[in-house]
Amino acid sequence: MTANGFAPLVAAPVDETLLDLLLHPAAEEAFEWMVSVDDHCSTWHDLDSRAEVVRLVRLIATAGDWLILQSKNLDHGPSGRYAQVMNTGSGYHLEVAYRDDAAVHNWRIGVGADAVDAGNKPHAIVAPIQQLKFAAVTEVLDSWLRGHGIPLGYGGALHVYR
Repeated sequence: MTANGFAPLVAAPVDETLLDLLLHPAAEEAFEWMVSVDDHCSTWHDLDSRAEVVRLVRLIATAGDWLILQSKNLDHGPSGRYAQVMNTGSGYHLEVAYRDDAAVHNWRIGVGADAVDAGNKPHAIVAPIQQLKFAAVTEVLDSWLRGHGIPLGYGGALHVYR
């Protein structure tokens, strides 16, 4: 801005490196998925797009059905991300995680800031605040797949596996 409040006629040059990043962002991470429906487990499939997640969550329509999304070839690499969704019969249970050589950081997702204190122990019952609706699961997964983490309005109780 100039002293009179107007923008200058000549803008400052944009750094070429920054401009290149804006015009050509890095490719998104590749993911794969597997579902278990009526105790029948699929093989691993490539995730074609984030939009496909809606269809995948719809596949797990009855209590006990589950979905796993993970970084492609996570089972053969040193690090990556994964998400687990299970139909509980009264909603969905969602956990997102990051694995590296040292540990797995696993967040059990719930609604609101209080979800951070709702607990995350293996084989423990899911707290009511951690029972998510279909729309919440797809919203969280979309943000997580884009690498943006958990969206506003949700929280995650952390459990670290070493």
